[in-house]
Amino acid sequence: MYKKYIWRILIGLVVFSMVSGTALGEFVDNFDGPTLDAAWHEADIKNSSGLISVAPLAGTFQVTGIKQTNPRVRKWVKRKIVRDIDPVHGDFTATMNLSWNQQGTAAMFAVKFVVLSADGDVLATAGLLDGWIAGYAKLLSAVGSGKFSRGSLVPETASADLRIERKDDLYTISMKGIFLASGKGAIKDVAQVAVIFEYYDYGPYGKFPKSHFGTIGIDSIMIKSGVAVSESKEVSASKDPWQMGEPIVSYWAGPAMTDALAKQMADGGWNLVIVKNIWELDIIHKYGLRGILNGGLWGKNNLKDPEKKVQADLYIESIMKHPALYAYCGKDEPRAEHFHKWAPITIYTQKKDPARLSYINLLPMGCAKNNEKKVYGLAAEPVAAYKEYLRRAIKEFNLQLLSFDYYPFGSGGVDSPSYWPNLVLARQAALNANIPLMVFVQACSFTSLKRIPTGAEMRWQVNTSVAYGAQGISYYVYGYKNHTGMMINLKDGSPTELYYAAKEINRDFVAIAKELQPLRSTAVYHVGSLPSGVTPFPANAQFRLDPVVPVDKSYAPPQYHRPSEFYNPGAKEAKFTMKNRAGASTVNLAEWPHYRPAKGFVVGCFGKRDKPSHAFVVNLDYNKSVAHTVVGPDRLEVFDATTSKWSPVGSNRVKLSFPPGGGILIRVAR
Repeated sequence: MYKKYIWRILIGLVVFSMVSGTALGEFVDNFDGPTLDAAWHEADIKNSSGLISVAPLAGTFQVTGIKQTNPRVRKWVKRKIVRDIDPVHGDFTATMNLSWNQQGTAAMFAVKFVVLSADGDVLATAGLLDGWIAGYAKLLSAVGSGKFSRGSLVPETASADLRIERKDDLYTISMKGIFLASGKGAIKDVAQVAVIFEYYDYGPYGKFPKSHFGTIGIDSIMIKSGVAVSESKEVSASKDPWQMGEPIVSYWAGPAMTDALAKQMADGGWNLVIVKNIWELDIIHKYGLRGILNGGLWGKNNLKDPEKKVQADLYIESIMKHPALYAYCGKDEPRAEHFHKWAPITIYTQKKDPARLSYINLLPMGCAKNNEKKVYGLAAEPVAAYKEYLRRAIKEFNLQLLSFDYYPFGSGGVDSPSYWPNLVLARQAALNANIPLMVFVQACSFTSLKRIPTGAEMRWQVNTSVAYGAQGISYYVYGYKNHTGMMINLKDGSPTELYYAAKEINRDFVAIAKELQPLRSTAVYHVGSLPSGVTPFPANAQFRLDPVVPVDKSYAPPQYHRPSEFYNPGAKEAKFTMKNRAGASTVNLAEWPHYRPAKGFVVGCFGKRDKPSHAFVVNLDYNKSVAHTVVGPDRLEVFDATTSKWSPVGSNRVKLSFPPGGGILIRVAR
């Protein structure tokens, strides 16, 4: 008899499930358009009278704004939709499929997915917020009614599942496999779900545009008993130390990553690109690119805040398995006085994910403005101060790669002579630490004091960096507002002439740097112009030029040079106020011999030991092609960077033809 009643109950439950479309302990709402199900009701939170929704694609509830009461600018407007559900007991997984469009800058809105108990207590919240005039929103998360953690940046337009899971009393909040928060909370039945929409009506105010809400779409909300299986990653995280792999071709400052941009960069020979989030990692992975993650969690005080520390742990642990992730981007150009604030972040990421590069870019020489102690860590003349800066940075950040930026091409035909001592000191510091060297390449004008370089000038900068042992280059900039030149036109993203020049330069750089990667930079020699700090050719050099190039005696190093002392932002010509030991005077730098372009050659020597087997010879004239004979210690071979093949010359002498700023790699025949 009892069996009969049990079967009746079971049959009834199955019929109920078939009619309602859900299983026991499960709630699903597949939204069907601008009209909410009758079970939902709207509620005012602040200054609101209703939602503005439009008829979207089938299966989405789309909100494009909030109706305001007593409209006035510069205030938060908030609106909520909420509904009761059949209680879900114990462990659960709550998911909201969300889409959004920020419509460019000033989309100052938020959306929050909230699960609540029967008595209205907030159990957990997940969402996203763009709280300022920015191109990226951030993900929000909170367990209970505590303060929100702001995590990973998200694209301007995207869709993904926001997920809240509870196992016993432990809540975990994630989106797209990225964990946002984890913590213990209340073990109460889930009896309500809510979605909160917020908008900050701001502006127009000064230079800022008027804010707007953007567009939010909700495809579905589902809550079910049990914990879902976590999204799997394509590869396992490695505990092996970071290895450079292919020589780096990167950039600083570019548009948000898209498929079109990723393809353009891959076609142009870039292989390390800036990403803000996992969506952009997914994009670049399709094109075989490596990503350097910039943004989201790296505030200087994050490790001191326990909640932010947990959030950072979760974030790295979930994203470190992504096959396109190559590096984490730390502080750009830190001053020595701030090393103690930023170095712990770099050390932390190295320990959490040793297989990835924890990247820092350092200041160049000439930024002290008579304050060497604070900027470089030592009150001394520029060379000694910069040596100390490099030494401390390598030690305190535990640098895996030494990167610095120096932009030598000034207006009026001026080339800064401090470019050379900066290369000399950076090369030696990298060699001493046994780490690779990466050098920035000027690819734009960003002030009246800097000119837009030509393709030949960019080639010159890349090749002189290679001669000094660089295994990485980074272009400043790829494309950014208030800069001219660059790789792309910002209006439509189309390539510029500099892009096509860089495409050829990048191909040659990677091919040549690959050949030199197993070797060590043994020496760098100059002939012709001899800037400050460089080493002239010795009589017993393994590789030499024939005929000997005479020293350009008119190219005399400056008596005292610190770029910050002669920059005059209002100058339209290359005329500056220069301070030196003799006092102050106004000069035209273009008339000074050592501010004219250097001439002659630089020869970088490389080998597995102190005895060099390879030489990279660079034409320092970026305006003219030249030909010259190089003599080696034995029969030579010449490398063709376009084919990555070596060709024997059958002699220890070879006449090389260089394009403007060009470089050619030779080696002793094997």
